[in-house]
Amino acid sequence: MKKQPEPGTPLESVYALLFQMRQDIQFLAQFLQARAILDAPLQTVEGVQVGDELKNIVEEFINAMYPFQRADMKKEIHEMAEILQKFVEQVHSIQVELLPDPGKLMQEARRRRKGQEQHKQVNMQLAQMIRRQL
Repeated sequence: MKKQPEPGTPLESVYALLFQMRQDIQFLAQFLQARAILDAPLQTVEGVQVGDELKNIVEEFINAMYPFQRADMKKEIHEMAEILQKFVEQVHSIQVELLPDPGKLMQEARRRRKGQEQHKQVNMQLAQMIRRQL
């Protein structure tokens, strides 16, 4: 049984992306096969029916896009997964660096609130002084 990546890890995103790509490719394959079935009686290419040719193209395309289904390419699969994981981690770290630190945001909010309270107190004191003078 294949080990699933831990939730929230960059590798989970890679797996989700690969799953979506597989869904898209399977849809494309079904579309091309349906089109080939419709076109096959009308056209032939060098004695090979177009439906068979498109079916071969789709199979080659799927094999090229999904080497991880083939047991003889496990090393390449792991290398690809490591490269993708490093890329995702780099992108993730860039996003994290660009996002503001929640602790610093809270400190800034407290500082501003304290400044507003001090400003209110100063205004109240000024208002009291003005009233006394009147």
